Amino acid sequence: MGDLGNKMFLYLFLHILQVRYGLEVFATQNVVQHLGQIFQHVSHFPTAETSLCGYSKFWKQLKTKMFNDFDTYAREKITERKNQTKDMFFPERNSDLISVLHVKPDIDDELLSYSSFGWQEFPQDFKHIEKTGKAYFVYPHGFTFDGYDQILGEDSHKTLPDLISFSRKAFTFKRELQEISDENLRIIGNHFREKNLKLFKKKRDITYVGVHHRRGDHIAYQKEKKGLSPLEPGYFLEAMDMYRERYKRVVFIYVSDDMEWGREKIKKRIKTNDFYLAGSLQHKEIAQAPTISAAYDLALLSACNHTIISYGTYSFWAGALAGRGRGKRISPAFFMKYRKPDQISKLYDVHPLDSKLPRFYFLMKHLR
Repeated sequence: MGDLGNKMFLYLFLHILQVRYGLEVFATQNVVQHLGQIFQHVSHFPTAETSLCGYSKFWKQLKTKMFNDFDTYAREKITERKNQTKDMFFPERNSDLISVLHVKPDIDDELLSYSSFGWQEFPQDFKHIEKTGKAYFVYPHGFTFDGYDQILGEDSHKTLPDLISFSRKAFTFKRELQEISDENLRIIGNHFREKNLKLFKKKRDITYVGVHHRRGDHIAYQKEKKGLSPLEPGYFLEAMDMYRERYKRVVFIYVSDDMEWGREKIKKRIKTNDFYLAGSLQHKEIAQAPTISAAYDLALLSACNHTIISYGTYSFWAGALAGRGRGKRISPAFFMKYRKPDQISKLYDVHPLDSKLPRFYFLMKHLR
């Protein structure tokens, strides 16, 4: 899931660099091809491999070097953590491969010899971008969102007013994905009407709320790298109650990489007939293809009117695209228990469904 969300973010990031800073930007073929399998209009930027002399060889060698460096680093870290002292002063940390990410790219002279561009890692801060005489390499590490926050902050909708329209156009799902999502919502809606006849005596409309919960390999990463508190069932239950108070006929569409958790921790605690497990992991044939599975789930979440999101770029995009880019969304930062010290906007202190928090303000305060 995260791979898709990250690539969508990189695509948007190129747009920001181009529009806000007037830089010449290029996407990699890997990013364009992956997104092009899912969305209709991903062809806005030229590709680095076909436009920049020597890039293909440079990128190939860099990937090989990064893999070798990461493999060595990961093995050392795993061994170190397995042998760690376990007491109250040194709490045990996960020793699995996922939890020891990430190794930063080391662009040395040998790598630079493969290309006519003097590549260097992106400077981590928008404030320090040099517009001429530099060739910045962003993926897969590259940038943080502090500089964005300092320059655009809560006025991003004014400084870059086309962020939503650009995203909606670029990330328009292919027709077959839209049709599958619409059909799923239609089936769920019909079932909900049959189980709740009293709610539909005068009106037939239903408000669909997508619920995304990223768990699996991301739990360790959330805790160790981001300092985030794992989301408990109470977060989702309270958020769903907020929507029930606002909308009379509401259905919740639960999507996760751990559907069993949702079944055991949430569904069993809900007495109303408005909660549906609907992720791609419900279908074995789709679950076996991660790329298709991620696309299927994101299309379904985006087809909903509103969302309850968790952590990660994938979850962000579910909330950003829902309701044609205008849907309400509830995120962990609206709850003090899950709010990080740097999430200081007063807009988090307002009821989530009434907050005027800009759609893309998350860029540094929601997911870091």
